[in-house]
Amino acid sequence: MSSAPNIESLEGQILNIEDHLTGLHRADPPQPVGDLSFRGESRDYRLSDLFGRKSDLILFHSRGVSCGFCAQVAEGLNLIVPDLERHGGFALVSSDPLDLLIPVARFQRWRFRAVSDPTHQSFTVAGLLNSNGEPAPGVSAYKKASDGSVVQVATARFEAGSGFSQVWRSLDLLLAH
Repeated sequence: MSSAPNIESLEGQILNIEDHLTGLHRADPPQPVGDLSFRGESRDYRLSDLFGRKSDLILFHSRGVSCGFCAQVAEGLNLIVPDLERHGGFALVSSDPLDLLIPVARFQRWRFRAVSDPTHQSFTVAGLLNSNGEPAPGVSAYKKASDGSVVQVATARFEAGSGFSQVWRSLDLLLAH
């Protein structure tokens, strides 16, 4: 007997749960954040700098070169940079120091800004620390008001199967048997 009806039913439930999660993110009140500091290849940056001329910002938080999932997500980001930048500022924040981050960014030919947060302040503010207090991969979204103040509007963790890496989800399907 085919399990297709059960699969379709479960996929429908997952879409409903994702819609519900989106609604919860929208209902969650924005949280004020300070103007965090980051190390860049050519200069230091403040959180407010990463917005560029936009009022929205997306930060992808990477655990660094030791995180295979983070590397997959970063590779995929190259494909969607134009889409993300049409909507707001965008950067990858790594827990690695610059001497590890920059060679990887160059080798992978990242077309987006990569900054270092070795003190993990952005991970802490975004709620992206694991139970051991170490950085966890994820994404956070921010808005900047006309007075320059910044609020965090949402955060999501990267988990295997979370949809942030289509390669992993596709491989899950391939490896089903």
